[in-house]
Amino acid sequence: MSVRRSYGGRRRTKRYGGTWRKRSYRGGGSGGRFAKLESAVAEPKRGERQSHVVTAHSKTGPVWLTGRADSDEVGPHLKYFLFPVTQGIPPAVAGSAPPYDGRRRTKKCHVSGFRLRFTVQNLVPVQVCACLYWAKSGPELVPELSGDDGVPRSFPLGRKAAAEDVGFRFLSIGETGLACPDGPFEVLKDYEGSGGTVWKIASSDGTMFQAQMHPGVAVGRLNWSDSRGEEHKNGGAAMRKLLPGSPGAAGDLRLAELTVFKLHWRLKEDFQFCKEVKGRLAARDHLQVCVQVCAPGSVGLPVGGKEEPSLLGGVVKNVDGKVYFRL
Repeated sequence: MSVRRSYGGRRRTKRYGGTWRKRSYRGGGSGGRFAKLESAVAEPKRGERQSHVVTAHSKTGPVWLTGRADSDEVGPHLKYFLFPVTQGIPPAVAGSAPPYDGRRRTKKCHVSGFRLRFTVQNLVPVQVCACLYWAKSGPELVPELSGDDGVPRSFPLGRKAAAEDVGFRFLSIGETGLACPDGPFEVLKDYEGSGGTVWKIASSDGTMFQAQMHPGVAVGRLNWSDSRGEEHKNGGAAMRKLLPGSPGAAGDLRLAELTVFKLHWRLKEDFQFCKEVKGRLAARDHLQVCVQVCAPGSVGLPVGGKEEPSLLGGVVKNVDGKVYFRL
């Protein structure tokens, strides 16, 4: 095949099947590239691998070493936060709203991975655990997702406390739905309370890492690393790490050491946004991550009751996640 070049102008031709045709440059150049990029962002193509980032809209979450006698919204029992996975998948049509099947062109998608990143800054030794699992639709899910045009952008890092001086707080195990018979973990009877039976996770150390999960609940293979140089590959659905304290900080949290965690689950999960039950649409279970951050030496209340202030052992901040999926 031969090409005839013209030096008298910018017109170029190429021979196709014995005839000379004008070569088309339509779509080339920066204008064409930007148009294609805008089209891809505005309307994702089905079958292509996509990703979406969701962040926490509270800057920090406290890790308490002691509690406060005048409020149950401060204390070491508040040590969990949830992060959405399938709830963070954006709609295929901009401007649409829930229910989930109404804001997408398909009722199903394939989730191929999830990446979670957060930072722990601690004065005392802190234990970090995380687990990805199927959560039942209901109060056990992340309470809200906010964003523009129906696109989820952020989620609450715990819950807004009623006390104005507390701000956002982490969740108790009862608020996560982990310690209930139909939850993801095996549970044991703890005691009989005024409101009924109180359950606890069947774990040797009280963490999710040592807990037994129901079959088919835990999914994915986890690779994780931290800024201290520790790295684990091809693990299960959960992780655990004990961080040392910061004795050189002299009780000043601003001088405490920072540890950045990066967790990536490899998934092969086909997710259905909704199903029909007796002619009505019903939400399905969702994939989500529960993170547990606690100080092993924490106590319920400080000595002396409410006259002494509660002690802060550390904070969790800079929390964001990215879900990888195909529609």
